Amino acid sequence: MFERFRDVKVRIVDKNFIKKIPLEKVENFLINNGWIVEQYIEINSVIKGKMWTKKEYDHVITLPIKQNFLDYPIRLQETLDILMEVEEKNQLVLVEEIYNS
Repeated sequence: MFERFRDVKVRIVDKNFIKKIPLEKVENFLINNGWIVEQYIEINSVIKGKMWTKKEYDHVITLPIKQNFLDYPIRLQETLDILMEVEEKNQLVLVEEIYNS
């Protein structure tokens, strides 16, 4: 649907929209596009997040392990910013692809 707008720079800033994007779909998208879990983030011996990398890029994506964590919308916004650069797609196209993952 948004594929025709692929070359238009679009950044989603609506935090209410962003926080509704399912974490499971985001992780499926990352896996399907060559991202791997580089390490787990532990706080007080409890796993709180995952760090994702893609071999040919220096970028690191950090996502909480649960969507209800307070920083989820912030981390997902950062993720969309990185994906927009690495995958060379605007955020509308990326979100559409995430939902289809």
